[in-house]
Amino acid sequence: MVTLIDTISERQVRPRHPEKANRPDSVSPPKPDWIRVRAPTSRSYANTRNIVKENGLDTVCEEAGCPNIGECWDKKHATFMIMGDTCTRACAFCNVKTGMPGALDASEPEHVAEATAKLDRRQYDVIVTDLMMDGSPQGFDLLRYAMKLTPPPIVLMVTAHADIPTCKSALAEGAYDYIEKPLDLEYFRAKVRQAVEKSQLHRENEVLTAQVMESGGFEGIIGRSPQMVQVEDIMEFTLDGVSVGREPGKPYSERFIHAALYEARPEVNAVVHNHSPSVIPFSVTNKCRMRPIMHMCAPIGSDIPTWDIRDKFGDRTNLLVTDLAMARDLAKCLGQNTVALMRGHGSTVVARDLREVVFTSVYMELNANLLMQSLTLGEGEVTYLSDGEIEAITKGRAGFTFERGWENWCNRVGRPYVAREWVAGEGFSRTDGSFR
Repeated sequence: MVTLIDTISERQVRPRHPEKANRPDSVSPPKPDWIRVRAPTSRSYANTRNIVKENGLDTVCEEAGCPNIGECWDKKHATFMIMGDTCTRACAFCNVKTGMPGALDASEPEHVAEATAKLDRRQYDVIVTDLMMDGSPQGFDLLRYAMKLTPPPIVLMVTAHADIPTCKSALAEGAYDYIEKPLDLEYFRAKVRQAVEKSQLHRENEVLTAQVMESGGFEGIIGRSPQMVQVEDIMEFTLDGVSVGREPGKPYSERFIHAALYEARPEVNAVVHNHSPSVIPFSVTNKCRMRPIMHMCAPIGSDIPTWDIRDKFGDRTNLLVTDLAMARDLAKCLGQNTVALMRGHGSTVVARDLREVVFTSVYMELNANLLMQSLTLGEGEVTYLSDGEIEAITKGRAGFTFERGWENWCNRVGRPYVAREWVAGEGFSRTDGSFR
């Protein structure tokens, strides 16, 4: 077979395979710009690379040949690969080399902690690492080094080989939590999300603390009406209700409520104790109990307990929670609920962060007001949200809901609004494609 190439004609035709010579050309559409990854050249990327190399560390970013390394390292985001650059598995989709791992580097945990400290603290929220692998406590060592950082990061441990006592020891050393393998992906995501929320709360507290110290610290602080509180009035306490830091002024007598609830509910990061006027009537009557009737109020729950200080502490108190014994009894009454009413006093609300607890508290007062009107109009007959509706609404409540309310309330009280990244709920809207 002979293939002739025409070099005389003005229009040059590219030679084609004989089987394709008589087929029409199929022109491929141009590729979009985003499909081509540009070579990383930023100074921030170079700084991240230098930090990794100076500490002799391996990263998944490099070993797996991730095309997004330039974008992530430019933001000082890096995923460290501990215990060497070789994996014993041979996953077809992964570019990490396969083989027998070499000897462990005893100094690797310290180097990971040092590299993490050098990266911008504000660019990461959580460190996830193996607690122990094949009998080596390297994850434990990394945890200890990480806890020495200022401020210490939140460390979430993953384990397949550690026993329960070892895991509890990790918690005692400062780990946020541990997750056992094999991983349940949804549970893992939920745990990481909780850890990120706590990290963001810590970050906000750092800003508030700095503002407090700039304004003169804790000297001369006195208990003030909630609407009059300023940044310099913020106080810090231990879980025993003991003040921390320089000698403050007179603290709130009911600080023990917060102490006992944080002690009893580790997942809780924010507590509101309030005297909402529309809520109090429901704390003194057994005939009409507080239940949600409006979708925005669903997270208060359908079975709201009422704590009566008289039941355990007699009928000669001033109804205030003034010691840990009372507060712990209130925490026991709250259980795993979001809200507990306090007979003739007010209520207590708990949540994962400040935005959520304020949102729930505000809408609980609105729900109480609406419920009173409904009971009057309906002569006692009211259609409440069902347990299924409460579960669906609470489950699908997205972060932007809190952000929208928080921005509005910050504006109303003349405070600056600081936007925060939010995670969407699982969603039950007709517009997001997941409505059934």
